[in-house]
Amino acid sequence: MQPSKSRRLGPIIVTIVLVVLVAVSAYLFVQNRRLQDPTRQERELTAKLQKQLRGKLAVGKDEQPLLYATVSDPAALAEQPFYQKAQQGDVVLLYQETGLAVLYRQETRQIVSAIPVGSQDPAAAGSQGGAIATPTPAAATATPKASGSPSSLKPL
Repeated sequence: MQPSKSRRLGPIIVTIVLVVLVAVSAYLFVQNRRLQDPTRQERELTAKLQKQLRGKLAVGKDEQPLLYATVSDPAALAEQPFYQKAQQGDVVLLYQETGLAVLYRQETRQIVSAIPVGSQDPAAAGSQGGAIATPTPAAATATPKASGSPSSLKPL
């Protein structure tokens, strides 16, 4: 007597289902680990942005920018000159050694705005009439107000 077709296909189907389940489980495990490690994501994004900005800014070759925030509500920030051209998703980077704050748009790889920052109050620096060099033609020279709307920026 020959076994029926369904009895021969049964072990094959079970094996295929098990392989698919193991593959899906492994994929979900890896994705979950990535989501649970925000510092790794931040490091990867910082490295990516640093590579994109290389040569566009007069900063030290080894200087790592600090990812400060992502713009989530540009309308709420529009009163501040630094954020006038901001769009949702733009990132604010701080170069502490150079003393530079940069508003950067990843989609177009453009520096939207840049200002000097440091131990002095940024609002005072702009009111003293100090010229701010624009790193790229697309950059806007501006000085933000000392206070901002925390709900308009999403910390990284």
